[in-house]
Amino acid sequence: MQWDGFDRFVGLPRDWRNFQRGHFDAGGRPPRIQDNRITWHVGDVEEKIQSCNLSRDDGRKWLLFFDLDIFEPSLIVWNQMKASLRSGDLIYFDEAFDRDERHLLDHHILPSGKFSFVGATPAALCLEVLEIFDHFHKD
Repeated sequence: MQWDGFDRFVGLPRDWRNFQRGHFDAGGRPPRIQDNRITWHVGDVEEKIQSCNLSRDDGRKWLLFFDLDIFEPSLIVWNQMKASLRSGDLIYFDEAFDRDERHLLDHHILPSGKFSFVGATPAALCLEVLEIFDHFHKD
């Protein structure tokens, strides 16, 4: 198992809901978790995701966990990751009800593939990838 976590750790890049820009500032420091399976990519995900190894030679399933809060970086991650997703991978949204994640779901993720409902809470949603279309497809 490998976990790649992306965060600026200096707070929100813009106002989001009732939180002002800079809220959630951790002074640029990731959590102190001593585990060699975890890699923290500190900085803007828009830049850091470019250097990630997205090869899929080992046959393991992926869990793509959206908790970036803001639509714009979430869209960049989706656009970078979608071509590497396979049937059986999971996509989890910690705040699927929120307008930023909901917009990503409705306008970018759902039209780009076929998914199966795995589960939900009042706030979260998990989908299983059945198929990612090679190009934009709308039924």
